[in-house]
Amino acid sequence: MTMSAEMKIGLFDRLAMRDWYKYLLYISGIMLVLATFLDTKIQQSKVIDFSMWTIGISLLTWFSDRAVTAAYDYYVIQRARDQPIREEEKGIAILNLFVQGILLTIWLIAIAPKLF
Repeated sequence: MTMSAEMKIGLFDRLAMRDWYKYLLYISGIMLVLATFLDTKIQQSKVIDFSMWTIGISLLTWFSDRAVTAAYDYYVIQRARDQPIREEEKGIAILNLFVQGILLTIWLIAIAPKLF
């Protein structure tokens, strides 16, 4: 039996760097549940603190991404099909990357070291 190209499933096809905050949210949620309910030899307060801050940053990034995406979609709908991308759309895309970059940097510098 041969597999066609449509039947192949890629494990990492849906991973995208723009969704880094969703993966952090899932992982920190699992860590929070494990640190809360399992009796382990780690310092639970450090893991809980790390998880709560990571959840907060991830949710803030997710909400800001959705707001910026909605604004971008508004300008895309207003634009006719054959017109070039306007400056507003470029500015919104750059703003989204800037906000996500700042929040990722805050997480890397201030929150990630809390775990260690």
